[in-house]
Amino acid sequence: ILQDFKGALTATDQLSLLFQPRMDLRTGEIGSAEALLRWDHPVLGPISPVEFIPVIEASSFARQLTDWVVDEALSNLASWGAHGLHFKLSINLSAANLDEQDFFERIMSKLSNYMVRPDQIELELTETVMMKETEGAFGLLDKLKSAGFQLAIDDFGTGYSSIAYLQKLPADVVKIDRSF
Repeated sequence: ILQDFKGALTATDQLSLLFQPRMDLRTGEIGSAEALLRWDHPVLGPISPVEFIPVIEASSFARQLTDWVVDEALSNLASWGAHGLHFKLSINLSAANLDEQDFFERIMSKLSNYMVRPDQIELELTETVMMKETEGAFGLLDKLKSAGFQLAIDDFGTGYSSIAYLQKLPADVVKIDRSF
């Protein structure tokens, strides 16, 4: 997986994003969508994100993967906006992103390039990632939130944190794990 991923990043037919719409049950309208990464390997066929994402996030390709996903997601969001479709798009981040000194500047630059506002983006982090109690991680999350991004904890209940711990996190949305 790791050996073939570098080629997948530059190929035009292997990595793709699917967009899962989220419907407001009160209005019946699509208010947001979540970007979901998929990899169609030329030999192995479709590889589950559960199999490849942890491997990539633990490698030197984590930064490149995030950049690819953010660029692709923002490109689609900008295109939809140009056609009159306006909604919030949710993008998953990895723990490695919280350790990148230039992450905030990179994502703000990408938003500017695609003419997308921070309030159009929800950044999803898993409960485990949000529990990284480093000054840098909380500082980055606070900076992102102050810039207008919505922060969400994905799959709450799959880790070891308690409901009381939620008060410490700078998140706007908590998504409960279905098996919780």
